[in-house]
Amino acid sequence: MGINDILNGLIYDRTQADVDYALSLQNNSVHTDADLRGAYNISDRNRVGSAINWLVDAMNMLRLYAKSDWTVYDIARVADNANTIECLSRLRILLPIGAITAVPADLDRLSYMKANDIERVLYEIGTAFRFITPLYTADGYITDFGTIDNQFIDDNWNFNFTLG
Repeated sequence: MGINDILNGLIYDRTQADVDYALSLQNNSVHTDADLRGAYNISDRNRVGSAINWLVDAMNMLRLYAKSDWTVYDIARVADNANTIECLSRLRILLPIGAITAVPADLDRLSYMKANDIERVLYEIGTAFRFITPLYTADGYITDFGTIDNQFIDDNWNFNFTLG
């Protein structure tokens, strides 16, 4: 799956009406395997995890991993949510272009607005990456330097290079 497919699959425009519809199905004990925009379930977690992993792999850095093989038997733990936020935060730092949506501080009391922000951040990072990559790969910039985390970013995630 390529970046265009991943970016086009992200959902960042959920509304309260989507939440109300999902709740009405739940209240009426209606089960559906269809993706519900108003509920945050394994398909959403897998979509976010896959997008994070694609960007990390494409940028060849960070040593991060987001779970992207959720099943109905998995229970999201606090550590899983914290890892998702950490991955998004580190990816966002590497592409500080324009006004990228802020990463939520946590996934506690997950609302449709936080869910939108998670996928909006991924969309903006992916879009920036898709735009930037051709500018540098023609000159060999990315491939010549290898992984950026070993050369430009210290353990506190500060850029540490000088222009000469």
